[in-house]
Amino acid sequence: MGFAIKPHAATLEFAEGHALHGASVQVSLDITLEEHQAMSAKVRAGDGDAVVAAFARALQSWDLVWGGVEVPCTPEGLQSLPSWVADALAEAWLSARAGLPFVISGRTAPGAPPA
Repeated sequence: MGFAIKPHAATLEFAEGHALHGASVQVSLDITLEEHQAMSAKVRAGDGDAVVAAFARALQSWDLVWGGVEVPCTPEGLQSLPSWVADALAEAWLSARAGLPFVISGRTAPGAPPA
């Protein structure tokens, strides 16, 4: 029997002072090498939405509410959020996948409201 690779997941956390501080977002950190290469090629070609699309597939759960309504943790739910939220979540996911600390310290996305 071979070595069983365990799935990796993370809870994205945002530092105090960030507009998303306190949100609970669980994501998978596992994408295949093929998916990673395809995403990277699209990004190099100028398709910045490729990261958000890959992130949408990695979503597991969240507690996000927008406009007083719970947002479903689906690719469609992600699409319904303000772009700065989707961008901040995808950036935190990329940092977590890279093994970097994924608590985004005090940075606020452009156009994001204060916490």
